[in-house]
Amino acid sequence: MGKTVFESGSYTGTGASTRTVTLGYAPSFLIVYPVGRCSVEMNWSSGVQLIMGGTAGSDGSTQGIAKLSNGFQVSHNTAAVGGKSVRLNDTGVTYGWIAFA
Repeated sequence: MGKTVFESGSYTGTGASTRTVTLGYAPSFLIVYPVGRCSVEMNWSSGVQLIMGGTAGSDGSTQGIAKLSNGFQVSHNTAAVGGKSVRLNDTGVTYGWIAFA
C-alpha cells in the first residue's frame, strides 16, 4: 500500500486574516475544528454566530475553508457578515484538522 489515506495535525491561531496549511497534495475532504470548543458558538450579547470549524469536500465547503492544490487555507474575519463571524484562525485557539487524500 504505502499511500497515506488521511493525516491529521493542528495549528494555533494567530489572528491573521488567512492561514495556509501545506500538505503536499490536494485533500479530497477536510475537517477543521477548534480543540475543546464548539465548531459554532453564539455570542448572545451581539447576536453573532462565531464559525470556529467546518468541512470542505468535492461538493463545496463551509465558510472560511478553501482546499488548495497543495493543502488548504482558512480565513479569519472578526467583522460579522450576515450575522456570522468566521474565526478559523482566532488568536491563541488551537485548531485540529484531518485531511483525506
